[in-house]
Amino acid sequence: MTMYDIPKQYGDHIRPMQLDDIPLLAARLALVEQREMDVLHGFRASPMTVLRHSLHASAGRAFTLRDNGRPLVAGGVCGFGPLQCAWILRTEQALQESRFCRWLFTAGSRDFMAWWFRLSGALAFTNYVAEFNALSLRWLQRLGARFQPAPEVRPGILRFTLPNPEYIQKEEQLV
Repeated sequence: MTMYDIPKQYGDHIRPMQLDDIPLLAARLALVEQREMDVLHGFRASPMTVLRHSLHASAGRAFTLRDNGRPLVAGGVCGFGPLQCAWILRTEQALQESRFCRWLFTAGSRDFMAWWFRLSGALAFTNYVAEFNALSLRWLQRLGARFQPAPEVRPGILRFTLPNPEYIQKEEQLV
């Protein structure tokens, strides 16, 4: 599966991430996302640098969610194999102004994650989330993520693992 296998219902809203998306996203990054990046890195992280690095590390598997032609969310996966690092960063406007983004992160979450897992081929996603990022924690919990404290990174940081639900269903059918 490639980025170009975007489901038709997402066609107007999801596209492969492009370099010209980065300044538009970085300038409007949600404050909680900026704080989380700073805590994870241990210093004031430049959104431009983080987004450029994430785009490069995702090796063609980064996407931008858009509404009315404006990039509102960027995400992707890094690495290959059964356990991959998933990342997603949003602007303040993503949930305030975009009906599509609100749907995607509520009722459409499972459908969106199924597409994201097919894109990656992963059996599970992993990454870190700050304990103060309540919105991300609730979303990940709803999706079935498991959390562990990650004091080796920083106090207040949790490592999450989010299993691919399609893989779990296949495994349960074999038992």
